[in-house]
Amino acid sequence: MPGNTISGRFGSGRQREMQTTTPLEVAIVGGGRWGKILCKALAGLRRVRTIHLVSRRNARGMQDWIAGQQLAGRVALHGKLDPVLWNARITAAIVANLPAEHFATARWLLENGKHVLVEKPFVPTRAEAQALINMADARGLVVAAGFQFFLATYLHYFRSVVHKEGHPHPVELTEITWHDALGEERWSLTRRPDATAAVIGDILPHVLTVLTVLFGRHAAQTIAILPQKGTASVRLELAYGPHAVRVSLARAAASPRRSVEIVNREGRRFALDFTQEPGTVLQDGRALPGDLLWDALPRPLPAELAYFLDETRDRHGTLPLLASETMHIIEATEAASARASEEQLRRLYDPPVEREYLPPRPPSMPAMNERR
Repeated sequence: MPGNTISGRFGSGRQREMQTTTPLEVAIVGGGRWGKILCKALAGLRRVRTIHLVSRRNARGMQDWIAGQQLAGRVALHGKLDPVLWNARITAAIVANLPAEHFATARWLLENGKHVLVEKPFVPTRAEAQALINMADARGLVVAAGFQFFLATYLHYFRSVVHKEGHPHPVELTEITWHDALGEERWSLTRRPDATAAVIGDILPHVLTVLTVLFGRHAAQTIAILPQKGTASVRLELAYGPHAVRVSLARAAASPRRSVEIVNREGRRFALDFTQEPGTVLQDGRALPGDLLWDALPRPLPAELAYFLDETRDRHGTLPLLASETMHIIEATEAASARASEEQLRRLYDPPVEREYLPPRPPSMPAMNERR
């Protein structure tokens, strides 16, 4: 695991600002909560002169929101996609409509010569992802996935702590908790779960992004799935390359929690709680200094947008958000979703069987919540 290299790889905040000054017209497809968040983030980039916002289902509500945000001079509202497809001045578009519509929307945009950033969860299958990649390559266009946590500086900082303080002992177990609370406020807007997306497809891409930052790109295998009460939470056991990972996902929890806990074979413990960014880091229960880059570099979402727009111009081919760089996330999410569907059918037709979430741990491996 390398150290914290995000600053050197993607440039300083001042460099980012300098690279985003050429006026652009950019489209956002989707008028829901995330479309509003993207609109505000794009409006904060000086390089973006006009934002074309497409909302087929909520045009009237979006018009009122745009006026209330005092963005009427920056945002052009459309009730359908055609004006974006036909406008040659619009060179890039962000897809943020319903997940089931991502593939078709991205395909139409690519066919009409637009660079495309598809927000999480990108597309549900490897076949669809590869089709978009092939289409973009054939047209000399960029297609990227909106996995913004690749650019979260506090994750890179946590990785460097684990590597430096845990060396040379390998990681024994990683636990990731990603619980979103119903009605919580993020980006000054109330979060509501997407009823059209299953919890695994909705949240697991975030977890796999975190694992990629910590350990690099690996194939992930779903070992076990244990649904919790209701349909909005699940626990999984993964093998992420050589790493054993326990995951707890929920999107209607009583309270929000986003955390990573790591124990290595020496028994050293590292924890990052980023429920409130940039979070806090603990080593063996002792608080460490915070992420020094959080206030020096762009936050994850503005960084995602700025880097995507820079990639459409510069074509470095090294951006971690490129769809071709995130295929392991698409494949693992697709496989886990299929496994969950199989488990659901089995429970419908087979008698319930008591099973453990994980096999009993060796005596030398304490539980994550035990103190040394």
